[in-house]
Amino acid sequence: MKETATDISAFILEENAMIIISIVTILFTAFFIFMMVRDYRLYLEGNSKRKFRFSNFVKQEQFYLYLILFFCFLIATDLSVLYILIK
Repeated sequence: MKETATDISAFILEENAMIIISIVTILFTAFFIFMMVRDYRLYLEGNSKRKFRFSNFVKQEQFYLYLILFFCFLIATDLSVLYILIK
């Protein structure tokens, strides 16, 4: 089958969209991880008797973790649909 210029340009645009979505996802996740660490440090400064424990960190930062997981799940489903449409 002969490919036309519009087919190739549409493929390039979809590939660029996948790259942009991936970069935004990485930046969003990095931002929320930074916010989680900052929030937990403020929590530890306010409670001087507390020491860092990973289980306590997860318990204190559940909201951020759920946001990250939900956002990554949405992006993964969108990327999978976009990938299926490209093929």
